[in-house]
Amino acid sequence: MSSLRKLQQEIEKTLKKVQEGLEVFDDHQEQYDTTDPANANAREKLESQARAAGWDGACQGGPPSAVLLVGSTPVLKDQIKKLQRLRDSIKTW
Repeated sequence: MSSLRKLQQEIEKTLKKVQEGLEVFDDHQEQYDTTDPANANAREKLESQARAAGWDGACQGGPPSAVLLVGSTPVLKDQIKKLQRLRDSIKTW
């Protein structure tokens, strides 16, 4: 019975992380999409804000060298990677 409770807690924690990740992804995607592509300064500002908010490109203690790159918003790429890892853990249940 204890193992079922532990699994249930893990499932709830993972689903909460997925929900939070989706919210962050949607918010950043919306901001990035509404920014004029010709305005590189505004996009760089969004990327630096994301960095300041804790998105340093490091996923679960990974190297911070994968920080935001100009252009294709690696914040979104990092968020996608996190969500994919969570998806893989969900598949194992």
